[in-house]
Amino acid sequence: MATLAACATAAPSATPIGSGSPTTAPTPVSSATIGGLQHPTGATDIVLRLEESGGFVPVEFLATSAPSFTLYGDGTVVFRDPTAMPPESTDGVMRSTPFMTVRLDEEAIQALLNEALGPGALAVAKGPYTGNMADVPSSIFTISIGGQTKEVSVTGLSPEAHEQDKAIITALAGLAGKLNTFGSSIPGAKPYQPAAYRGVINPVDQPFGKVLDWPWTDLTPDDFTSGANEFLLKHVLSQAQVDAVGLADIGGGMSGVNLRSKGKVFTFSLRPLLPDETQ
Repeated sequence: MATLAACATAAPSATPIGSGSPTTAPTPVSSATIGGLQHPTGATDIVLRLEESGGFVPVEFLATSAPSFTLYGDGTVVFRDPTAMPPESTDGVMRSTPFMTVRLDEEAIQALLNEALGPGALAVAKGPYTGNMADVPSSIFTISIGGQTKEVSVTGLSPEAHEQDKAIITALAGLAGKLNTFGSSIPGAKPYQPAAYRGVINPVDQPFGKVLDWPWTDLTPDDFTSGANEFLLKHVLSQAQVDAVGLADIGGGMSGVNLRSKGKVFTFSLRPLLPDETQ
């Protein structure tokens, strides 16, 4: 078990996570004031998550986008640094930075939650904070404690874009920075081995990038389907099916590949599923 000692210097007040003024900065208090925070304990229960979504981005980004940090109830953390350099590409394939994982003990979980609620402002933040920016992604924080789940969304995570809520956004931006660079502050992380992957295809008339022959004998394009209000055609892929694509270093996800089947061409994107995801 890894211990996150650096976060244990401050704790939130006893203010419920759904209350507080959106313009009031959090005030750290002694950790003895609050005691242990109740949180879900299941291996697929989300306790703390950071993800980015939306904005003016290509379809391939939507297909491969995934939360950059998730703490689960059993102490498992799955994370990757979105600013880190992805695997080098010499074939035109856009590979994503691989996920890492580590297991925290309860002391480290409590310290991280205290950091998120107090200095990170999730105890008092309300949102959504839309700011004055257009076509930029939103950062979404999710935290579940004391039987409550709270989500805080910030469009354009920059204090300068949210003058009325500058103190809150500054704290949230600091929290995002710590979660996105989690691997630099915690020992013992190892590569994340997903149970399955999400494969995404979409038909195109003029392919750009590498074109490969359809790699599967047990799947056809018709097996990839969209859900309600979705336009991405998805299917869950096993590790063996991912290996059949024949590309190296795609465990973290990838895009920029086309698959050809019976005269039709489809873009193909891939990303690993996280422990709480089934498709």
